[in-house]
Amino acid sequence: MGQYIQAGICHGIMVRKKEMEQNRVTFEEFKEGLAKEVSLDLYEIEEVENGYIFYLKDEVLENGELVKFLSESRPKLKIEYFHKERANVMYNCALCSIHACNKIELDKAPKNCPSLDKKIEEIKEIYKEKENFKIAKASALVVSEGYCEKTRLEEIMDFANRCEFENIGIAFCIGLSNEANILCKVLKHNGFTVNSVICKNGGVSKDFIDIKSNVPMCNPIGQAKFLNEAKTDLNILLGLCVGHDSLFIKYSKAPITVLAVKDRVLAHNPLGAIYQAESYYKDKLFPEK
Repeated sequence: MGQYIQAGICHGIMVRKKEMEQNRVTFEEFKEGLAKEVSLDLYEIEEVENGYIFYLKDEVLENGELVKFLSESRPKLKIEYFHKERANVMYNCALCSIHACNKIELDKAPKNCPSLDKKIEEIKEIYKEKENFKIAKASALVVSEGYCEKTRLEEIMDFANRCEFENIGIAFCIGLSNEANILCKVLKHNGFTVNSVICKNGGVSKDFIDIKSNVPMCNPIGQAKFLNEAKTDLNILLGLCVGHDSLFIKYSKAPITVLAVKDRVLAHNPLGAIYQAESYYKDKLFPEK
């Protein structure tokens, strides 16, 4: 919550019970300390299974009390910025145990649930665009008709066929060259045209990004640009490094799906760290501060 709730602009923020237990702080002690920084009259507090959620009251957002509070207590802030639509909203779906959205029981949803936002109607309109509708429908059918029966690779081919994507691009890491070779053979055997671009394309020295190394830099922007030039219908990411995948996604014109992500320690299974987060990897992922 930090500086945001102390400034009185935090909305929909959870304080986790587990973190309070780890710090040996009761919720009453937490509130007592917080009250020294901000008026708790600004907030509604809702207790959920794993914590407490602080919501700015609607009347605070709507009738100017928040602006008044900020003017008096935080005069250096630019007060004109804090209108209702700009309040610092945070979403906590990963901490939700209700999942009212999945049950379509929105009357049971938490107050900061994105399902309750009026923008949902605007978002639904975007799905009516031809390409979006095709992709959304095809992916839903892949799930419903092949659930727990097809591998990720089979699902990708099924999805591509349903979307009538014929020209498939592969953006791969040099460390997965053998895997890329096999993937290319599989796709071609199943009737697809395949264009593949390696991460080291261009042989660009790392001096270009101010790093001294004998190993050339990865060039994900180049991968995207070359696949754009090949006019691919769908691009598959295969083991690009963290951040390099971000740049590829930023510059790819074609839709993107992921076959595998890189994790050099866990045999390209990054969820392994999540599965061990409360045991063997606890000290690494939750280091003492």
